[in-house]
Amino acid sequence: MILYGANKELADWVSIGMFGKTEYYEENTKAIGHVKDGKLIAAVVYNNFTCRLDGSFFDAEMSVYSIDKSWATRQYLRAVFQYPFTQLKLERVHTACSAQDEGAIMFNKKVGFKPEGYHKGAWILGGDMISFGMLKEECKWV
Repeated sequence: MILYGANKELADWVSIGMFGKTEYYEENTKAIGHVKDGKLIAAVVYNNFTCRLDGSFFDAEMSVYSIDKSWATRQYLRAVFQYPFTQLKLERVHTACSAQDEGAIMFNKKVGFKPEGYHKGAWILGGDMISFGMLKEECKWV
């Protein structure tokens, strides 16, 4: 089941899972959860929305946290990419991960993100970070 509308709760769950504390939620933060057998197994958080000088939003950051390897179903991936590209009409999305997290790097590439930068000493938990981006026209999920 896909869970919509619990933005603060999902963002807090992701923040605790990733960083051990809740500091993720901002007023405009949105999130989509994946519930399996009555248990939350994954959530994608959208924040850091970027707008142009005319006020139109064109980009957002996506962050994912999961506790079950079966979370990345086609249905869920379609939902998490249709939200920014179809509903919000954004032109691009971006994400980042630790440069040492080979699983996250492989996953980001597999779903269609392209590496955009290597940032020394920039990962929030220490170490280096890799940033990834995806343009709407590159997204295979919409």
